[in-house]
Amino acid sequence: MTQSYGYVFKSPDLVENWLADLLRSDRWQQERLFDNRTIYFDTFDWRLYRQHTYLQMATGDGHQTQHYRCLSGDLLASLDGSAQPGFAWDLPAGKLRQQVAPLLKMRRLLPQVTVRSRLQRLALLNSDGQTVLRLQLCSDRLAEDPQGAKGDLKPHLQFVPMRGYPGAAQHLAARFDSDERLRRAAEDPLAEALAAIDRQPADYSSKLDLQLQRSQSAGQALQTILLQLLATLKANLEGTCTDLDSEFLHDFRVAVRRTRSALGQFKGILPPTELAPFRDDFSWLGTITGPTRDLDVYLLKFDAYRRRLPQHQHNDLDLFQRFLEQRQKREQQTLAAELTGPRFVSLLASWQALLEKPRQADSTLPAAELPAPAGGGQRLGKLYKRGRTAGRALSPASP
Repeated sequence: MTQSYGYVFKSPDLVENWLADLLRSDRWQQERLFDNRTIYFDTFDWRLYRQHTYLQMATGDGHQTQHYRCLSGDLLASLDGSAQPGFAWDLPAGKLRQQVAPLLKMRRLLPQVTVRSRLQRLALLNSDGQTVLRLQLCSDRLAEDPQGAKGDLKPHLQFVPMRGYPGAAQHLAARFDSDERLRRAAEDPLAEALAAIDRQPADYSSKLDLQLQRSQSAGQALQTILLQLLATLKANLEGTCTDLDSEFLHDFRVAVRRTRSALGQFKGILPPTELAPFRDDFSWLGTITGPTRDLDVYLLKFDAYRRRLPQHQHNDLDLFQRFLEQRQKREQQTLAAELTGPRFVSLLASWQALLEKPRQADSTLPAAELPAPAGGGQRLGKLYKRGRTAGRALSPASP
Protein backbone atom coordinates (compact mmCIF):
# COMPACT_ATOMS: atom_id res chain seq x y z
CA MET A 1 0.00 0.00 0.00
CA THR A 2 1.31 3.46 -0.95
CA GLN A 3 0.43 6.21 1.53
CA SER A 4 -1.21 9.26 0.02
CA TYR A 5 -1.61 12.76 1.46
CA GLY A 6 -4.64 14.88 0.56
CA TYR A 7 -5.54 18.52 1.21
CA VAL A 8 -8.47 20.75 0.23
CA PHE A 9 -8.33 24.50 -0.37
CA LYS A 10 -10.64 26.46 1.89
CA SER A 11 -11.50 28.73 -1.04
CA PRO A 12 -10.89 28.47 -4.82
CA ASP A 13 -9.56 32.05 -4.78
CA LEU A 14 -6.53 30.95 -2.76
CA VAL A 15 -5.08 28.53 -5.31
CA GLU A 16 -3.19 30.95 -7.56
CA ASN A 17 -1.28 32.74 -4.77
CA TRP A 18 -0.66 29.46 -2.95
CA LEU A 19 0.91 27.92 -6.05
CA ALA A 20 3.09 30.99 -6.59
CA ASP A 21 4.32 30.78 -2.99
CA LEU A 22 5.04 27.06 -3.36
CA LEU A 23 7.12 27.49 -6.51
CA ARG A 24 9.25 30.18 -4.84
CA SER A 25 9.98 28.14 -1.72
CA ASP A 26 11.42 24.84 -2.98
CA ARG A 27 13.00 23.11 -5.93
CA TRP A 28 9.74 22.44 -7.75
CA GLN A 29 9.50 21.54 -11.39
CA GLN A 30 6.20 21.95 -13.23
CA GLU A 31 5.78 18.81 -15.31
CA ARG A 32 2.57 19.13 -17.28
CA LEU A 33 -0.98 20.42 -17.27
CA PHE A 34 -3.69 18.15 -18.64
CA ASP A 35 -7.38 17.30 -18.47
CA ASN A 36 -8.57 14.13 -16.81
CA ARG A 37 -11.84 12.27 -16.44
CA THR A 38 -12.43 10.05 -13.41
CA ILE A 39 -15.35 7.63 -13.12
CA TYR A 40 -16.01 6.14 -9.69
CA PHE A 41 -17.36 2.59 -9.68
CA ASP A 42 -19.09 0.46 -7.09
CA THR A 43 -21.84 -2.11 -6.97
CA PHE A 44 -25.46 -1.07 -6.55
CA ASP A 45 -25.28 -2.04 -2.87
CA TRP A 46 -21.85 -0.38 -2.34
CA ARG A 47 -19.83 -3.48 -1.55
CA LEU A 48 -16.48 -1.70 -2.02
CA TYR A 49 -17.40 1.42 -0.08
CA ARG A 50 -18.72 -0.61 2.83
CA GLN A 51 -15.20 -2.05 3.07
CA HIS A 52 -13.74 1.51 3.07
CA THR A 53 -12.45 1.28 -0.50
CA TYR A 54 -13.39 2.54 -3.96
CA LEU A 55 -12.48 1.90 -7.59
CA GLN A 56 -11.85 4.73 -10.02
CA MET A 57 -11.08 4.71 -13.73
CA ALA A 58 -8.98 7.70 -14.76
CA THR A 59 -8.59 8.74 -18.40
CA GLY A 60 -6.16 11.50 -19.32
CA ASP A 61 -2.70 12.40 -20.54
CA GLY A 62 -2.99 9.60 -23.11
CA HIS A 63 -3.56 6.90 -20.50
CA GLN A 64 -6.45 4.99 -19.00
CA THR A 65 -5.92 3.41 -15.60
CA GLN A 66 -8.02 1.79 -12.90
CA HIS A 67 -7.02 2.61 -9.33
CA TYR A 68 -8.30 0.66 -6.35
CA ARG A 69 -7.88 2.78 -3.22
CA CYS A 70 -8.70 3.05 0.45
CA LEU A 71 -11.04 5.92 1.28
CA SER A 72 -7.99 7.73 2.66
CA GLY A 73 -6.58 7.71 -0.89
CA ASP A 74 -3.87 5.10 -0.27
CA LEU A 75 -3.35 3.00 -3.39
CA LEU A 76 -4.09 -0.73 -3.09
CA ALA A 77 -3.81 -1.84 -6.73
CA SER A 78 -3.71 -0.46 -10.28
CA LEU A 79 -4.49 -1.74 -13.75
CA ASP A 80 -3.32 0.04 -16.90
CA GLY A 81 -5.07 0.30 -20.24
CA SER A 82 -8.19 -1.62 -19.25
CA ALA A 83 -11.76 -1.35 -20.47
CA GLN A 84 -14.62 -0.16 -18.28
CA PRO A 85 -14.99 -2.60 -15.38
CA GLY A 86 -17.98 -4.91 -15.06
CA PHE A 87 -17.92 -8.22 -13.22
CA ALA A 88 -14.88 -9.34 -11.27
CA TRP A 89 -14.40 -12.33 -13.57
CA ASP A 90 -14.05 -9.95 -16.55
CA LEU A 91 -10.95 -8.32 -15.03
CA PRO A 92 -7.57 -9.66 -16.11
CA ALA A 93 -5.82 -11.89 -13.60
CA GLY A 94 -3.70 -9.89 -11.19
CA LYS A 95 -3.64 -8.00 -7.92
CA LEU A 96 -6.68 -5.81 -8.65
CA ARG A 97 -8.92 -8.75 -9.49
CA GLN A 98 -7.57 -10.72 -6.55
CA GLN A 99 -8.52 -7.95 -4.11
CA VAL A 100 -11.97 -6.98 -5.42
CA ALA A 101 -13.37 -10.38 -6.46
CA PRO A 102 -14.14 -11.59 -2.90
CA LEU A 103 -16.03 -8.34 -2.25
CA LEU A 104 -17.96 -8.11 -5.52
CA LYS A 105 -18.88 -11.78 -5.90
CA MET A 106 -21.75 -11.86 -8.41
CA ARG A 107 -22.40 -8.11 -8.50
CA ARG A 108 -21.54 -5.82 -11.41
CA LEU A 109 -19.52 -2.65 -10.96
CA LEU A 110 -21.60 0.37 -12.00
CA PRO A 111 -20.55 4.00 -12.60
CA GLN A 112 -21.66 6.12 -9.65
CA VAL A 113 -20.39 9.60 -10.54
CA THR A 114 -18.02 11.16 -13.10
CA VAL A 115 -15.62 14.01 -12.38
CA ARG A 116 -13.69 16.04 -14.97
CA SER A 117 -10.47 17.61 -13.75
CA ARG A 118 -7.77 20.06 -14.81
CA LEU A 119 -4.58 18.62 -13.31
CA GLN A 120 -1.26 20.37 -12.70
CA ARG A 121 1.59 17.99 -11.85
CA LEU A 122 4.71 19.13 -10.07
CA ALA A 123 7.88 17.31 -9.01
CA LEU A 124 9.93 18.17 -5.91
CA LEU A 125 13.68 17.79 -6.49
CA ASN A 126 16.43 17.41 -3.92
CA SER A 127 19.83 19.10 -4.06
CA ASP A 128 21.07 16.35 -6.40
CA GLY A 129 18.25 16.98 -8.86
CA GLN A 130 16.48 13.71 -7.95
CA THR A 131 12.68 13.63 -7.78
CA VAL A 132 11.68 12.85 -4.20
CA LEU A 133 7.95 13.62 -4.40
CA ARG A 134 5.20 14.26 -6.94
CA LEU A 135 2.29 16.57 -6.24
CA GLN A 136 -0.96 16.83 -8.18
CA LEU A 137 -3.11 19.98 -8.02
CA CYS A 138 -6.70 19.37 -9.14
CA SER A 139 -9.57 21.63 -10.13
CA ASP A 140 -12.62 19.38 -10.46
CA ARG A 141 -15.98 19.74 -12.11
CA LEU A 142 -18.78 17.21 -12.17
CA ALA A 143 -19.59 15.79 -15.56
CA GLU A 144 -23.21 15.52 -16.57
CA ASP A 145 -24.86 12.89 -14.41
CA PRO A 146 -28.10 11.07 -15.41
CA GLN A 147 -30.17 13.76 -13.67
CA GLY A 148 -28.39 16.54 -15.51
CA ALA A 149 -26.62 17.99 -12.45
CA LYS A 150 -23.15 19.41 -12.67
CA GLY A 151 -21.01 21.81 -10.69
CA ASP A 152 -17.61 22.69 -9.33
CA LEU A 153 -15.92 20.86 -6.47
CA LYS A 154 -13.38 22.29 -4.08
CA PRO A 155 -9.84 22.47 -5.50
CA HIS A 156 -7.57 19.97 -3.81
CA LEU A 157 -4.07 18.55 -3.96
CA GLN A 158 -2.61 15.15 -3.43
CA PHE A 159 0.93 13.84 -3.20
CA VAL A 160 2.72 10.57 -2.64
CA PRO A 161 6.38 10.00 -1.71
CA MET A 162 8.74 8.47 -4.18
CA ARG A 163 10.18 5.13 -3.15
CA GLY A 164 13.14 5.66 -0.84
CA TYR A 165 12.17 9.24 0.14
CA PRO A 166 9.40 9.03 2.78
CA GLY A 167 10.84 11.94 4.74
CA ALA A 168 10.11 14.44 1.98
CA ALA A 169 6.38 13.70 2.12
CA GLN A 170 6.30 13.84 5.91
CA HIS A 171 8.10 17.20 5.93
CA LEU A 172 5.73 18.64 3.31
CA ALA A 173 2.67 17.33 5.17
CA ALA A 174 3.81 19.06 8.37
CA ARG A 175 4.22 22.28 6.43
CA PHE A 176 0.80 22.06 4.78
CA ASP A 177 -0.82 21.23 8.12
CA SER A 178 0.19 24.67 9.36
CA ASP A 179 -0.93 26.46 6.15
CA GLU A 180 -4.17 28.34 6.92
CA ARG A 181 -5.25 28.16 3.28
CA LEU A 182 -5.44 24.35 3.41
CA ARG A 183 -7.13 21.68 5.46
CA ARG A 184 -6.64 17.96 5.48
CA ALA A 185 -9.13 16.19 3.23
CA ALA A 186 -11.62 14.87 5.78
CA GLU A 187 -13.99 13.33 3.22
CA ASP A 188 -13.04 10.87 0.56
CA PRO A 189 -13.33 12.27 -3.00
CA LEU A 190 -16.19 9.93 -3.88
CA ALA A 191 -18.35 11.18 -1.00
CA GLU A 192 -17.59 14.79 -1.93
CA ALA A 193 -18.54 14.25 -5.58
CA LEU A 194 -21.75 12.46 -4.65
CA ALA A 195 -22.70 15.18 -2.17
CA ALA A 196 -22.63 17.67 -5.03
CA ILE A 197 -25.47 15.74 -6.70
CA ASP A 198 -27.37 15.26 -3.42
CA ARG A 199 -26.36 11.64 -2.99
CA GLN A 200 -24.33 9.84 -0.40
CA PRO A 201 -22.39 6.58 -0.54
CA ALA A 202 -24.13 3.45 0.70
CA ASP A 203 -27.55 4.99 -0.02
CA TYR A 204 -28.96 1.55 -0.77
CA SER A 205 -28.97 -1.66 1.22
CA SER A 206 -31.12 -4.74 0.88
CA LYS A 207 -31.23 -4.99 4.67
CA LEU A 208 -34.21 -3.55 6.51
CA ASP A 209 -33.14 -0.41 8.36
CA LEU A 210 -36.40 0.60 10.03
CA GLN A 211 -36.81 3.65 12.23
CA LEU A 212 -39.75 2.47 14.33
CA GLN A 213 -40.88 4.42 17.38
CA ARG A 214 -42.43 3.05 20.58
CA SER A 215 -45.10 5.74 20.29
CA GLN A 216 -46.28 4.42 16.92
CA SER A 217 -49.41 2.35 16.63
CA ALA A 218 -49.24 -1.13 15.14
CA GLY A 219 -50.91 0.22 12.02
CA GLN A 220 -48.32 2.98 11.62
CA ALA A 221 -45.45 0.53 12.20
CA LEU A 222 -46.80 -1.86 9.57
CA GLN A 223 -47.18 1.06 7.16
CA THR A 224 -43.51 2.01 7.73
CA ILE A 225 -42.38 -1.57 7.10
CA LEU A 226 -44.42 -2.01 3.94
CA LEU A 227 -43.40 1.36 2.49
CA GLN A 228 -39.72 0.54 2.93
CA LEU A 229 -40.23 -2.82 1.25
CA LEU A 230 -41.98 -1.03 -1.60
CA ALA A 231 -39.03 1.37 -1.90
CA THR A 232 -36.65 -1.62 -2.10
CA LEU A 233 -38.78 -3.24 -4.76
CA LYS A 234 -38.86 -0.05 -6.85
CA ALA A 235 -35.10 0.53 -6.41
CA ASN A 236 -34.36 -2.87 -7.95
CA LEU A 237 -36.91 -2.70 -10.75
CA GLU A 238 -34.71 -1.19 -13.49
CA GLY A 239 -31.77 -3.48 -12.75
CA THR A 240 -34.12 -6.46 -12.78
CA CYS A 241 -35.66 -5.52 -16.14
CA THR A 242 -32.28 -4.85 -17.78
CA ASP A 243 -30.57 -7.84 -16.10
CA LEU A 244 -27.60 -5.79 -14.91
CA ASP A 245 -26.73 -8.56 -12.47
CA SER A 246 -28.58 -11.36 -10.75
CA GLU A 247 -28.80 -9.64 -7.35
CA PHE A 248 -31.33 -7.07 -8.55
CA LEU A 249 -33.86 -9.83 -9.11
CA HIS A 250 -32.82 -11.50 -5.84
CA ASP A 251 -33.45 -8.32 -3.81
CA PHE A 252 -36.67 -7.71 -5.74
CA ARG A 253 -37.94 -11.17 -4.82
CA VAL A 254 -36.89 -10.77 -1.18
CA ALA A 255 -38.93 -7.54 -0.96
CA VAL A 256 -41.93 -9.34 -2.48
CA ARG A 257 -41.54 -12.29 -0.11
CA ARG A 258 -41.22 -10.06 2.95
CA THR A 259 -44.30 -8.10 1.89
CA ARG A 260 -46.33 -11.30 1.56
CA SER A 261 -45.05 -12.47 4.95
CA ALA A 262 -45.96 -9.16 6.63
CA LEU A 263 -49.48 -9.32 5.21
CA GLY A 264 -49.88 -12.83 6.59
CA GLN A 265 -48.42 -12.05 10.02
CA PHE A 266 -50.31 -8.87 10.84
CA LYS A 267 -53.93 -9.61 10.20
CA GLY A 268 -56.53 -7.21 11.51
CA ILE A 269 -54.42 -4.10 10.99
CA LEU A 270 -55.42 -3.23 7.41
CA PRO A 271 -58.92 -3.88 6.01
CA PRO A 272 -59.10 -7.45 4.60
CA THR A 273 -61.28 -6.36 1.68
CA GLU A 274 -58.64 -3.85 0.57
CA LEU A 275 -55.80 -6.35 0.94
CA ALA A 276 -57.43 -9.28 -0.87
CA PRO A 277 -56.47 -8.30 -4.46
CA PHE A 278 -52.91 -7.47 -3.39
CA ARG A 279 -52.39 -10.91 -1.92
CA ASP A 280 -53.08 -12.34 -5.37
CA ASP A 281 -50.86 -9.76 -7.08
CA PHE A 282 -47.87 -10.37 -4.82
CA SER A 283 -48.32 -14.11 -5.24
CA TRP A 284 -48.27 -13.52 -9.00
CA LEU A 285 -45.00 -11.59 -8.66
CA GLY A 286 -43.44 -14.52 -6.83
CA THR A 287 -44.56 -16.83 -9.63
CA ILE A 288 -43.35 -14.81 -12.62
CA THR A 289 -39.92 -14.08 -11.11
CA GLY A 290 -39.23 -17.69 -10.13
CA PRO A 291 -38.02 -19.20 -13.44
CA THR A 292 -35.47 -16.45 -14.11
CA ARG A 293 -34.14 -16.59 -10.55
CA ASP A 294 -33.80 -20.39 -10.69
CA LEU A 295 -31.75 -20.12 -13.88
CA ASP A 296 -29.64 -17.29 -12.43
CA VAL A 297 -28.72 -19.45 -9.45
CA TYR A 298 -27.98 -22.46 -11.63
CA LEU A 299 -25.63 -20.42 -13.84
CA LEU A 300 -23.91 -18.76 -10.88
CA LYS A 301 -23.10 -22.20 -9.47
CA PHE A 302 -22.32 -23.82 -12.81
CA ASP A 303 -18.54 -23.68 -12.45
CA ALA A 304 -18.82 -25.37 -9.06
CA TYR A 305 -20.94 -28.11 -10.63
CA ARG A 306 -18.38 -28.49 -13.41
CA ARG A 307 -15.53 -28.90 -10.92
CA ARG A 308 -17.30 -31.87 -9.35
CA LEU A 309 -16.56 -33.82 -12.54
CA PRO A 310 -13.18 -35.29 -13.45
CA GLN A 311 -11.01 -32.78 -15.31
CA HIS A 312 -11.33 -34.59 -18.64
CA GLN A 313 -15.14 -34.26 -18.50
CA HIS A 314 -15.34 -30.50 -17.80
CA ASN A 315 -15.94 -29.57 -21.42
CA ASP A 316 -18.78 -32.07 -21.67
CA LEU A 317 -21.05 -29.54 -19.92
CA ASP A 318 -20.44 -26.70 -22.41
CA LEU A 319 -23.49 -27.48 -24.51
CA PHE A 320 -25.71 -27.69 -21.43
CA GLN A 321 -24.36 -24.36 -20.18
CA ARG A 322 -25.19 -22.68 -23.51
CA PHE A 323 -28.69 -24.15 -23.32
CA LEU A 324 -29.18 -22.68 -19.83
CA GLU A 325 -27.86 -19.28 -20.91
CA GLN A 326 -30.27 -19.16 -23.85
CA ARG A 327 -33.15 -20.24 -21.63
CA GLN A 328 -32.26 -17.58 -19.06
CA LYS A 329 -32.33 -14.88 -21.76
CA ARG A 330 -35.78 -15.96 -22.91
CA GLU A 331 -37.15 -16.05 -19.37
CA GLN A 332 -35.54 -12.68 -18.63
CA GLN A 333 -37.21 -11.10 -21.67
CA THR A 334 -40.57 -12.52 -20.59
CA LEU A 335 -40.08 -11.21 -17.06
CA ALA A 336 -39.08 -7.73 -18.26
CA ALA A 337 -42.23 -7.57 -20.39
CA GLU A 338 -44.37 -8.45 -17.35
CA LEU A 339 -42.66 -5.89 -15.12
CA THR A 340 -43.20 -3.10 -17.65
CA GLY A 341 -46.74 -4.23 -18.43
CA PRO A 342 -50.05 -2.74 -17.25
CA ARG A 343 -50.72 -5.20 -14.42
CA PHE A 344 -47.48 -4.48 -12.59
CA VAL A 345 -47.61 -0.73 -13.22
CA SER A 346 -51.14 -0.66 -11.82
CA LEU A 347 -50.08 -2.78 -8.84
CA LEU A 348 -47.30 -0.37 -7.87
CA ALA A 349 -49.52 2.69 -8.07
CA SER A 350 -52.46 1.09 -6.22
CA TRP A 351 -50.27 -0.42 -3.50
CA GLN A 352 -48.51 2.85 -2.79
CA ALA A 353 -51.82 4.71 -2.71
CA LEU A 354 -53.20 2.21 -0.18
CA LEU A 355 -50.14 2.46 2.08
CA GLU A 356 -50.14 6.26 2.02
CA LYS A 357 -53.89 6.60 2.52
CA PRO A 358 -54.76 8.58 5.69
CA ARG A 359 -56.71 6.39 8.11
CA GLN A 360 -59.10 7.10 10.94
CA ALA A 361 -59.66 4.84 13.93
CA ASP A 362 -61.72 1.82 12.87
CA SER A 363 -63.60 -0.22 15.46
CA THR A 364 -63.46 -3.25 13.15
CA LEU A 365 -59.63 -3.14 13.26
CA PRO A 366 -58.75 -2.88 16.97
CA ALA A 367 -55.26 -4.31 16.46
CA ALA A 368 -54.33 -1.31 14.30
CA GLU A 369 -54.65 1.07 17.27
CA LEU A 370 -52.54 -0.98 19.66
CA PRO A 371 -49.11 0.50 20.50
CA ALA A 372 -46.54 -1.07 18.19
CA PRO A 373 -44.65 -2.88 21.02
CA ALA A 374 -47.90 -4.42 22.32
CA GLY A 375 -49.04 -5.47 18.85
CA GLY A 376 -45.68 -6.98 18.02
CA GLY A 377 -45.47 -8.66 21.41
CA GLN A 378 -48.88 -10.32 20.97
CA ARG A 379 -47.87 -11.70 17.59
CA LEU A 380 -44.51 -12.97 18.88
CA GLY A 381 -46.26 -14.64 21.81
CA LYS A 382 -48.60 -16.55 19.48
CA LEU A 383 -45.70 -17.68 17.28
CA TYR A 384 -43.72 -18.77 20.35
CA LYS A 385 -46.60 -20.89 21.60
CA ARG A 386 -47.04 -22.43 18.16
CA GLY A 387 -43.32 -23.26 18.03
CA ARG A 388 -43.43 -24.91 21.45
CA THR A 389 -46.47 -26.97 20.45
CA ALA A 390 -44.70 -28.17 17.31
CA GLY A 391 -41.56 -28.88 19.34
CA ARG A 392 -43.38 -31.19 21.73
CA ALA A 393 -44.10 -33.51 18.81
CA LEU A 394 -40.36 -34.19 18.47
CA SER A 395 -38.77 -37.17 20.15
CA PRO A 396 -35.40 -38.99 20.03
CA ALA A 397 -36.93 -41.17 17.30
CA SER A 398 -37.78 -38.20 15.05
CA PRO A 399 -35.87 -38.05 11.72
